[in-house]
Formats: sequence, C-alpha cells, structure tokens
Amino acid sequence: MRIKEMELITENIGEVLLNQLQNLEELKIAVAYFDPRSKRLLDELEKVSNLTLIVSDDFTAVNPYTLQELLNRGKNVKSVDSGKNNLLHSKVYYAVRKDNSYFLIVSSANMTRNGLYNNNEASILLDSKIDDIKKIKDSTIKWFSEIEKKSEKMDFESKYSIWDERNKTSKNKPGLAEENFWILKTRGGGLDEFDNWSKFKEEGVVAIGWGEDLTKRTPSEENKEKMTKEILENIKKYNKQKAAASVIYSEIKAFFSMKVGDTIIIMDGITPNQKKEVRIMGVATVTKFIGEDSKSDWWIYKHKVEIVDFKEKYFPVNEIKEALNLGSCMRTIHSIKSERYRLFSNYLLTKHNINLGY
Repeated sequence: MRIKEMELITENIGEVLLNQLQNLEELKIAVAYFDPRSKRLLDELEKVSNLTLIVSDDFTAVNPYTLQELLNRGKNVKSVDSGKNNLLHSKVYYAVRKDNSYFLIVSSANMTRNGLYNNNEASILLDSKIDDIKKIKDSTIKWFSEIEKKSEKMDFESKYSIWDERNKTSKNKPGLAEENFWILKTRGGGLDEFDNWSKFKEEGVVAIGWGEDLTKRTPSEENKEKMTKEILENIKKYNKQKAAASVIYSEIKAFFSMKVGDTIIIMDGITPNQKKEVRIMGVATVTKFIGEDSKSDWWIYKHKVEIVDFKEKYFPVNEIKEALNLGSCMRTIHSIKSERYRLFSNYLLTKHNINLGY
C-alpha cells in the first residue's frame, strides 16, 4: 500500500482542518466533544452538502445549540447513547473531495475551541488518491457505518439544560480554559489619527501601539514602575499621546493577558454623547500568542487571529451601547463579560443576520 502523504500535526490543528475543508463532496466526523465556536469552521461545515456529524452524549461538552443549527441546515447530526453503547471517545475526520481524492485525520483533538487551538494535541493526516490508501478508506467507511448504526436522533430540549448548567459552573471546573472577550480599536490617538485596520487584515493579527515604540518590555508587576517611567518619558519626547503612562501600561498588560481562544470585537471608539453610527470592522479569535514583534514597522504588540470581516459595517450607536452595556468606549482595549458578548452575538444574528457561531 503506497501512501502519497502522511503528516503528524502537533499544532494549529484547527487551521489544518480548515484548510482541508475545501471543495468537499462528503464529510464524516465522529468526535466525543463538539463546541468549536468558530464562524469560519461552521461556515465550511455548512458548505458540505453531505455532512455526517456524530458526537457523544456528554452534553456538558457538546453544544446542542450549534448542533441544532447544523441540523436545521439539513446536516445529518446524531449522538451515541453511552447508556446503550460504549462511550464514543474517537476523534476521526474523513472526507471525499469533489475530485474523488480524500483525506483522513485521526486525532486526539475534539472539535472544541480548546481541542483545535489550545491543548497539546497530536493528529495523523493521511491524504492521497483513492487507489493509494484504499484499504484505509474501506476500513474507515466500515467503522463509520458501525458507529452510525449505534447513533440516534437527539431530543435537543433535554440537552439545552445540561449545557446551560455546565456553562454556569464551568469557571469552577479544573482544566476548562475560559475564553475572555474584548473590544479593541484600530486607530492611533492624537491629532494625527491613523487607522491600522488594513494592516490587521493583511497580517492576520490584532495589535496595539502608540506610533513610536513607547517601550519594548513585557509588562509585569516587577517592572511596572520602570516600564511606566519609560512610557512617560517617551510620551514627552514624541508628544504623540496625551494618555497617562499608567493607562498605557494597563492597556499593554491587558493585551498581554489575552490567550488563544479569546474573542475580540474590532470597532471604533464611542463617545458618551455620540449620535452617529459606530463602525464595527469584525470579530477576531486569537489563534497564536505573539506578544512583541520586534521587526514590525508599525505597532509592535501583536497576536495572530482568525478574523470574521464585517466589511466595515456601520451600526446604530444606541443599539451597540445597549448590546454591550457601554456608556462609552474610549480606551484602546476593553474587557467585556461573556454575557454581554452573548447578547451582542444574538443582536447581530437577529437584527443583521450575522452569525458568529456563538
């Protein structure tokens, strides 16, 4: 048996999977846990006309709301009852492309935010023409058929309460990484205001900075005093930022506290008495922590992200204030609670038909 390509994947499994989900004729997925929280991934799944998704019945880690949405879009979604069968613990992804080539991924990674982007996972990717790995293909199809026979349609109403209860208490459970939610501006301050949104998109990053490099230190309690002093001296030197050094320090520190999986609303600031519509450029998910990019010719503090681009859409300012519970939004970076992001996400879906998959 000759295999055209076999690859061990130990990082960015989510990105590898996204790259594979192109021009598919058929896709079969069997995973224990399912909660990807990625609009790009859900969009790609919806494009597959023949999708079968089989999950375990552990609805503390399987998101029934997302499953219901896929079911509503005509996808074959089922779960395996662990009371009747052995626990489904596999993570297998098998697909046939429109050119009749196919791939198989056998992974330790569940289809969750942590599994795809945060955890230390390992996957084997087999990719070849049909004749090259026919035995693997045949055994995989047989295995999926056996699993599907054990699976059944779900009563979603009974699953919602399990999921909702888990999300109320997840902060107290060890090993569950909580994602954080942020608002980030793209404009520089001062009279010479500039907008770095195009650079965000070009590099696939979010970033902060203040024109000239105010400091090149990683913020910590140990160097806070020295770093703040450096920032203050640079503010005086370049005269490009009126904000207090302590404020800039706190914003750099907040940026460094972001982690993989965090969600960021990228938008313009809002003044307390603003009447005009507010521009929201998109929503980003952190996929890789960079920190300081010493080679950058613009803002130096960056993180790699997956961006859902709104094409610079404008929204009524009062509606955005209400959805995010904001009186104003003047600083470069803001932290918001998950409940507010959920309301914001629901607002976009119901009012503007923008589905963030949350």
